[in-house]
Amino acid sequence: MRRLLTLTVPVTLLTVLMAAPAQAKAISHGELTGPGLSTPIVVKPGGQAMDNRLNSLRTGTAAHAALYRGLPQAFGARPMGRLGPCYRLEWYGPPGDTLVLTQYVYPYAKRGPVVRTPRQSGAVQHGWLRAPSYVKSTLHTLGLPKKPSATARCHL
Repeated sequence: MRRLLTLTVPVTLLTVLMAAPAQAKAISHGELTGPGLSTPIVVKPGGQAMDNRLNSLRTGTAAHAALYRGLPQAFGARPMGRLGPCYRLEWYGPPGDTLVLTQYVYPYAKRGPVVRTPRQSGAVQHGWLRAPSYVKSTLHTLGLPKKPSATARCHL
């Protein structure tokens, strides 16, 4: 019994210590700002529909791949073609409302949505991503205009 405790306690402690940094980077909600939006689009938990939209955006923008080691490489070089207006997507998490990741989304890009994750503190991956089409449709359901109202450059 003593041997079992001697082995179990250090393994449990190691597991807890390794999980703490991961929880510090967890994404609880996001805010999208940019041209044509008078107020930020806030996507946060709050019922099945909002939970699904939040998960769709986290997955489609590869936000978790940018934050967590050990996930497949999601980002690469800038896609060719016109990207259209740029929107800033800020992801927040615990403790409190700490900014954990900033991404730039080009939902109206000619061949489908594009996401740029710049180098930043806390990110383990960065670069460009051709996002799935559902990123744009999810943003539309949250209030993004159906057509771009202006062209804006992101300030990096």
